[in-house]
Amino acid sequence: TYRSIETLRKTEDTVVEIVESLLDGKRYIKKIYHSDKRAAYNSLKQIKNPYIPQIYEVFFGEDTIVIEEYVTGETLGALIDRKCDFPPDAVKKIINCLINAVSELHHNNIIHRDIKPSNIIIRPNGEVVLIDLRYYRQTVSELVKQEGFDNILVCYSCANFLTDTNLMLLR
Repeated sequence: TYRSIETLRKTEDTVVEIVESLLDGKRYIKKIYHSDKRAAYNSLKQIKNPYIPQIYEVFFGEDTIVIEEYVTGETLGALIDRKCDFPPDAVKKIINCLINAVSELHHNNIIHRDIKPSNIIIRPNGEVVLIDLRYYRQTVSELVKQEGFDNILVCYSCANFLTDTNLMLLR
């Protein structure tokens, strides 16, 4: 069981909280989706990647409840807003970590769809973590099936240094 510490976001569809486990005293992120997120979270729970928050528990019922790793650090967006200097090696590290995270997601047929500086956390030790999969929408295979494409080319474009990611489907 968990004790709520702080509500980070509450919408008609989702509640996101920082919670504390009554068993181990550690902090976690608890997400409550008022919809079925079974497909994505069954895949996400299997992923073990240092650049993606670990999913510890998923409960399916009327709501989908997810307990995931609480990632400490500062968002890349906050660092950019503070005009922090990013030497070339730091930029390369950030990009390489993001490529690794996105590659792992795509390998598991998950599209992030909201990659932006505020969804990238730099841990105190310098590790990079891609957070906030609430806009994942669908797996690639589900999208292809739903849209009825026989042949599909999926292109990703990043503009303004990862601030605007777009998914384009070309027939």
